[in-house]
Amino acid sequence: MGSTFSHLQVHSGGLAPDEALRHVAEALAGVMSAQGYTEAAADDAGELSFVLVAAAPWVGVYGSLAAQPPAGPGDPRALLSREAGAPVVALSVHDSDLLELHLFRGGRLAASASNWPGYFAGDPPPEAPALAPGALRGLAGLLAPGASPDELQAAWGQWRPAEGAERLLARLAPLLGWEPALITAGPDTLPPAAVAAGVRLAFSRAGQPGADEPPVFGHAAGSGPRFKAQVGQAIAAEAQVHNTGGPSQGLSLVVWGSALARGLVALEGGAVTVGGLTPSAQEPLALSSVESAQGLLAVATLPDLALPRGYTSVAAAVADAPGRPEQAVAAWAAAQITVRLQAQALAAGRGELHIGFVPAANPDAGQAVWSLTLEVGPAPV
Repeated sequence: MGSTFSHLQVHSGGLAPDEALRHVAEALAGVMSAQGYTEAAADDAGELSFVLVAAAPWVGVYGSLAAQPPAGPGDPRALLSREAGAPVVALSVHDSDLLELHLFRGGRLAASASNWPGYFAGDPPPEAPALAPGALRGLAGLLAPGASPDELQAAWGQWRPAEGAERLLARLAPLLGWEPALITAGPDTLPPAAVAAGVRLAFSRAGQPGADEPPVFGHAAGSGPRFKAQVGQAIAAEAQVHNTGGPSQGLSLVVWGSALARGLVALEGGAVTVGGLTPSAQEPLALSSVESAQGLLAVATLPDLALPRGYTSVAAAVADAPGRPEQAVAAWAAAQITVRLQAQALAAGRGELHIGFVPAANPDAGQAVWSLTLEVGPAPV
């Protein structure tokens, strides 16, 4: 097994390292606040933690935001680019094979690049890797002094599977002004000196949100993350989130990914249930196909579905009902939202399936996604 890691790189422009760290820390706190989090005390590990490391002209953000598919205007990485007023590059490496870069500017996804575009679909690596024109233009605006777009394209094109994604990153580093030891590390493998010189931030959410607060989905879970099937087989996939915000009404479900786009599976319907232990509502899903810039989507909208107020964590529910663990668990489970999808495996291959939950009252900051990799084998003989 190779290395798997992810992080964000925020361009700091001409700011001095200390000033850049403060600026990005304030921007990150703003993004987390919009999602219902508050900064934890210095001695509190928090629910989410980050280490910020400055290496001009970049500030690295090492935590849990980088490794996810782009998820529209509510994507926290997009929000960070808007809050910081600076380009943000989300970088992820999977098993030392796959390198993915997503560039965000002004609150939107500006460009994406992958050295192995069909990796999760089981496709072979490209014979001549190349940055697409949009990705080349986007990254060219971030080049270090003296570096050229031609050099960037050449460095990308030299990649071969035998060398690993880290070697590709090492070639890109001087062209984009990245520090090689930082750009090829994850949150758990940062050099100790870099951690000591950086800034640590931790965030937690308070107990039960107020009745006037917007819904915010979190604690995503479900089938997978790897799911196997055979051609002709019926598939039942499940995903769930918890509403950790206030009560609301209305939910949209969005399903997308290469497994759907490449015809590996056909969605046939499903159901949504609110409440884990004692369901308060259950609605059938009527999925409609929609073509978008992200490819084929399957969308279902439930405008009248009631979403109960929830807790930010099991611990928060327990703290609200001291000495009554069964009541605490029931209160936590009441705000669970589960979708069960019925599908048919149509073609052999490997692809991703993303299941997005979008609350109508807070579609950008309140959404959550569960992703799984689907491996469809040939039909049994």
